[in-house]
Parts: sequence; structure tokens; C-alpha cells
Amino acid sequence: DAAFTFAYSPRVGTKAAEMKTQVPEEVKMDRLYRLIEVVNQQAKAANQRLEGSSETIL
Repeated sequence: DAAFTFAYSPRVGTKAAEMKTQVPEEVKMDRLYRLIEVVNQQAKAANQRLEGSSETIL
């Protein structure tokens, strides 16, 4: 289980980049780290469910 997560960064020419109010970098990084932690917890739980089992692989 994985998620391709990243903090938003403005892209020239996009409406979001032109917005006057931007989310502070500290808030973006806090949100990113919290999301990564949730993803990691879910991946760990999924892996633990398979612990001790035998799986057929190609």
C-alpha cells in the first residue's frame, strides 16, 4: 500500500498560484506528514493481516 503524496507548490499560470491567500509552508508540511503517517499506519495494518500466511505469486 502506498500513496504518492506531496506538498502543493504553485504552478505558474494556474488559478491556484494566483490566489492572494496561500497556505503557509508550515501548515502544508504538517498536513503532508499527518497524511503520510495515516498511509503508513494503514499499510502496516494491511501487512500485519498477511503475516504468517502463504500467498501465491507469479
